[in-house]
Amino acid sequence: MFKRIALSVLAALLVVSASASVFGATPARGGTLKVSASSIQQLDPYKTAANDETNICGLVFDPLVIISKDNFKPMPHLAQKWETPDENTWVFHLRKGVYFQEGNEVFKKGAKREVTADDVVYSIQRFLKVSTAFTLGDIKSVKALDRYTVEIKTPVPNPFLVADSNRIPSVGIVPREAIEKLGEDGFARHPIGSGPFALKSFTTDQGAVLERNTNYWLPVYLDKVEFVVIPDPTVQILALTAGEVDIVPYLFNLDSMATVAKNPKLTTLSRGGSYRGLGFNVTKPPFDELEVRDAISKAMDIDAAFNAVVAPHGERA
Repeated sequence: MFKRIALSVLAALLVVSASASVFGATPARGGTLKVSASSIQQLDPYKTAANDETNICGLVFDPLVIISKDNFKPMPHLAQKWETPDENTWVFHLRKGVYFQEGNEVFKKGAKREVTADDVVYSIQRFLKVSTAFTLGDIKSVKALDRYTVEIKTPVPNPFLVADSNRIPSVGIVPREAIEKLGEDGFARHPIGSGPFALKSFTTDQGAVLERNTNYWLPVYLDKVEFVVIPDPTVQILALTAGEVDIVPYLFNLDSMATVAKNPKLTTLSRGGSYRGLGFNVTKPPFDELEVRDAISKAMDIDAAFNAVVAPHGERA
């Protein structure tokens, strides 16, 4: 039996079925994992900020670097190592023998199309042209030094280039020929990457089915992952409780958390890495004045707000 999980954006919780082993379990190959989704419109990783679409793209595509779920530090992925010869230069050394998914409109079965430095350059340059490119920060240039080495230069020192999950870790590497053959819209419906799962089918706002990438360079235990669109958060929890889905990735309200907490078959685990707060645009009056910001801060009862909204599912900063 799969762990039945619900993840709360508000409190960053994982809810796991108590009937399944949570810690220390030995992975077993096979099976289909069913995940609820609120909406799925398209699957181009550079053109979405939607949570459900991002979850799917995270399985289809691989980035150079990933962020550890344990300590939130950057870890090697497609890039097996990197160095900074000077404060404005990053050099990434790619892992050899990583291939794009096969058996699709672009790469036939057995094509063995390897991921190279040219793919990384193309991917970053393409990312820099979309509306979400600001998340990368300033990049002066990106070029391939050889088949497996990429150099990125920034106009100023950018220590967060690999440490911020919204920067290099967010750039899934794509093959140029897939976009050239399928077109922008076609690629958004039939994405091809080098990730652990390949897209089998996708219907807008109904769902998507992913199949295990048999050529993946790391072990992949599941056969399939199905994303089932259930727009109503309350119905998502009902589906989780009934075993119709195995994961509800996001809980959007306190009522859902209360429902989950009352279910003896579910156990909550903290994922961490999430925060909530109020910010000021300090470039515009009156918030450009420290005295105004300080007065607002002192007028708010942060402890009361925390206890009403977050506790006991988080910690006060």
